[in-house]
Amino acid sequence: MLILMIEIAPALLAGNTAGVKPAPTTPLTTLKFGELCARLLTAGVVNIIVDQNDLGSALTTHPDVAKAAFTGSTSTGKKVMESAAGSLKRLTLELGGNDAAIVREDIEPKEVAPEIYASAMFNAGQACVAIKRLSVHDSIYDAVCDELGKLERRTVVGNGLDHGTEMGRSRIRHNSKG
Repeated sequence: MLILMIEIAPALLAGNTAGVKPAPTTPLTTLKFGELCARLLTAGVVNIIVDQNDLGSALTTHPDVAKAAFTGSTSTGKKVMESAAGSLKRLTLELGGNDAAIVREDIEPKEVAPEIYASAMFNAGQACVAIKRLSVHDSIYDAVCDELGKLERRTVVGNGLDHGTEMGRSRIRHNSKG
């Protein structure tokens, strides 16, 4: 939803309409967003299109579509770029990012560690914009690692439905026969 808002808000503020086509495997949140838009906006301002991925090229090649934005895999991003190239339409691609964070030597490890940890582990670390790489100045590297380790050890991991759980986990069944 955050990435969707980053793309749609400027378009609407500039007076444009928007068409949104979520991945066929994850349409429900986007459809709910469309329901909310329908309550607040004039019909046709935000349009949600759900399919099995057979409309993507129709959208990116259509002459009335002025800009396309895509978030997803690099291989699909290449197809989107190729499809949009014929009309030289504007294009934004968010492809397989590695979301790095850089920690300079003048930063206090105890202050920055909670921000790094939260940015890396929100949604149990399963977010495309979560920090995946961390570059820390040599002079504070050990201190930052120590602070991150403390945060990790204090995190309450358990059933996401249990009171007090900070990070949910799935149950893994082990075969007792070894």
